[in-house]
Amino acid sequence: FDDLRRHLDHFLELGGEGHIALGADLDGCDRLPEGFSGLDDYNRLGDFLKTTGYSDETIQNLFCNSLMKVVKLCIMLVRGTQAAA
Repeated sequence: FDDLRRHLDHFLELGGEGHIALGADLDGCDRLPEGFSGLDDYNRLGDFLKTTGYSDETIQNLFCNSLMKVVKLCIMLVRGTQAAA
């Protein structure tokens, strides 16, 4: 998971906190990071990030909150479009 963490560190340093979401659609991946073989490894990844100093809030953002912001925005946009129609 070290390579994955280094990539996340880089994007977080660029200001990605609250904007990065880890997806679960692994179809079409030619190669996964070492130690990561599929959906079952997300829990292990979260535990690993915690042991390397990631806060609970950052982990929650990566796994859920960032994506939910996008989903909520899409719902608001759809509702706004329907109200205007």
